[in-house]
Amino acid sequence: MFNNLLTPNRAVTATIVLISMVSGMLSAGVTDFQPPADTIVGEVTEGVYRIQNVATGRYLTSADRIVTTTENRTGQNREWGFHLNDDDFYNLDSRFSGRGMLDAEPDGRIINSPTEPTSNAPDKSWEFVALDSNRFHIFCREEGRDFLTNNEDNTVGYSTDRSLRSQWTLLLVSPNLTVSTDDRPVAYPELQASPNPSDGSDVLVSGLGNRPVAIDVIDNSGRTVFSQAASLPLGGQLRLSVATLPKGTYYLHVTGDAGVSTLKLIR
Repeated sequence: MFNNLLTPNRAVTATIVLISMVSGMLSAGVTDFQPPADTIVGEVTEGVYRIQNVATGRYLTSADRIVTTTENRTGQNREWGFHLNDDDFYNLDSRFSGRGMLDAEPDGRIINSPTEPTSNAPDKSWEFVALDSNRFHIFCREEGRDFLTNNEDNTVGYSTDRSLRSQWTLLLVSPNLTVSTDDRPVAYPELQASPNPSDGSDVLVSGLGNRPVAIDVIDNSGRTVFSQAASLPLGGQLRLSVATLPKGTYYLHVTGDAGVSTLKLIR
């Protein structure tokens, strides 16, 4: 699986992560599902992307100078311009004005550096290492700083760990680095779950439209509890059985023609 780490690719292919399906967990029929075109990443080239962690489903975001992750996918601080520098590595620049580019600090933090527009500095240079057709390590060129990682406290650092927390999916927002994308609509703006928190009874998930969707339920540690492609009934609703889930916090990830949305679910 990790042979590609010996010869990292600079042009790699990815699709939105769809984890293996488990039948019988959702009270909706199963149908073939194709990821929506606007979430498929072909070659990694210059452009604007969202960067989603495979383990947690959270999105890389710039908060002042500190880089962290969030369950909310919208906003310019969740969007990153990929700029190819002179050494054929990428600088990852926050689209939020003034935040700057992704920078791996010696103390283990990932921050935003105001250096612009591109830099060959190794702590600001990143390479995408393909694990398979839809997952990447994001590798820092600086010696000893290794793979971009979503830590358990939702901060972002780097490590030699090759778990799902150091694997990422890339969602292309725009191939044009000069276009503002902050006003793009939320994929499923009416997404709701009721009751939420749940007492263990079935949860009614609504706001899904009338097209097929892929649904992943991930617990607070980043483990996928179950995943299934679903054909929705009229009205864009389905019943989700949560009786067998331990009490805790979960994240419901919905992928469909409209894009990707995330909803926190309390059991």
